[in-house]
Amino acid sequence: MKRNRFRKGAITVEAAVILPFFIIGVMSFAFILKIYFTHEIMQNALAGACRQMGVYGLLYYKTNAEEVIGGIEKFSSSNTVEDTLGDNWLASSIREAGKDVTDRVRAQVALIPAARLLVGNQLEACFNTAVEKGLLGLNIEDGFEGLDFSESRMLADGRSIDISVGYKMRFPFLSGLLPGVKIRQTSSVCIWAGEEGVGGSGDEEENNKSVWDMTNLKRGQEIRKLQGANLPFNFPTVAKYGNGTVTSIKSLNIEEAYYKDPVNLEKKITSYINKLKEFNGGTCGEVSIRSSDIFRKELLLIIPEIELASNQQSVIDKCIGLAESRGITLKPVKAYGKQGSGGTKADTGESGEKKAEND
Repeated sequence: MKRNRFRKGAITVEAAVILPFFIIGVMSFAFILKIYFTHEIMQNALAGACRQMGVYGLLYYKTNAEEVIGGIEKFSSSNTVEDTLGDNWLASSIREAGKDVTDRVRAQVALIPAARLLVGNQLEACFNTAVEKGLLGLNIEDGFEGLDFSESRMLADGRSIDISVGYKMRFPFLSGLLPGVKIRQTSSVCIWAGEEGVGGSGDEEENNKSVWDMTNLKRGQEIRKLQGANLPFNFPTVAKYGNGTVTSIKSLNIEEAYYKDPVNLEKKITSYINKLKEFNGGTCGEVSIRSSDIFRKELLLIIPEIELASNQQSVIDKCIGLAESRGITLKPVKAYGKQGSGGTKADTGESGEKKAEND
């Protein structure tokens, strides 16, 4: 009798010891499932927002947002900075940050507010209830206010919108002791502008404009077509492929004050060279280029038909040598007139190249 009581007591003690660990294990497994469920909900919301944003990207062209960005770039690179602020650390900081800050302006001014709204609408449709209530039910800290869109990017590569959201999920138990799980998810979409660009061939004023008077993005699209690009617009890094040669097509308006500084010009061309050097294949839809398909790399640098300053020519010559050392053929091409010259779609031949400088 005493032995049976001892056994029952031992079982009770063992159950009392094991039960909390069993409960914690079950709750942890349930929390992992909740993380997966939350991830799927959030990714679906981001993808839906991206699809809408890709179409709404049309507004980017119609509202002249690029002109605002261009104004900031020109201000940051002009003498106005020094005339206004003098030769001090603030002036140099603005000049240094000018080209980098534009992506942040695009995101903060245009993308982030729209992304919050569109993602919120997607989540509301998913929850069939208030977004705040749904997110708190998923253990997301601070609900909708806890969603961080600060790493979203608009046209960082000239063609894509990246909506990125970060959030923190609290453990359903011991939340005061355990730090929680930080998660960041991203969804991307190519901005929609049509193969012919937003203006279309019916826009007479746009057709009469020199490519060097166009906004950066429109100019890039136009020159890409004129140079015979045969890859999708959102294909990574390169625009043309044939006979084992991948070609990156870049246009650079060296008449801009920013690129009259040889340091800025060299930095920009070097970034093009480095990006092409790192390219080892890519995929876009059904189009794919493997590393084994690449035998030669070529960089076409399209510039206005103007006389280069001696320091600009020196930089280009230096970059040709740098590219060659990295297995890349850099071809500077003067084409399509110059800024302010009116319609410049002159007779350029099949490839659109008028004059190549290979000095």
